[in-house]
Amino acid sequence: EADEVMEVELDVTNHSYDGKNHYYYSALSRSGKKLTVETVVEDSDWVVLRIIGVNKDFGEISLRVAQNEMEENTLHLYTNVNAVNRVDSLVKRERIGYQILRLESDKAAYKKKNNSYEKEIRGLQEKNTRMQEEIDHLQSKTSYQTEEQLQETDDQIKEIQSSMKENEDSILSLTEKINEN
Repeated sequence: EADEVMEVELDVTNHSYDGKNHYYYSALSRSGKKLTVETVVEDSDWVVLRIIGVNKDFGEISLRVAQNEMEENTLHLYTNVNAVNRVDSLVKRERIGYQILRLESDKAAYKKKNNSYEKEIRGLQEKNTRMQEEIDHLQSKTSYQTEEQLQETDDQIKEIQSSMKENEDSILSLTEKINEN
């Protein structure tokens, strides 16, 4: 805030495969004030920018990305005061410092995603436990059932087992996703 600087990190994927992997960046405040954009890191798939001259109460900023300064086909990215993580000061880092931050951020994101998968797995396992209890309950009543009732019970059990199999498949899929991360 005090430095009036904002850092922006972009992951870039050029689907045109035209070899043009360097871009022109500009930024405007909501009032139309042109802000200085400094490219700190620019790889073919990753960019770190510093936008200089950002007021504390900036409201909204438009970051523009184009092939060159005169390009009419420009990508406009917007952010507002509510979508920004504020810090007292931004330390300008070397490339390796930004790479370390990126890896730490990716690691945290993977951990969060894996925790979500693990929670979903626990929920499916608990559901399967309750379904198995229902199967056990249904089977305990079969000795006093008629042929028709036995068939209905058998159909119910098969339906529950099918749902349990779907849950087991989902658990396997989620486990594979965890292992991929």
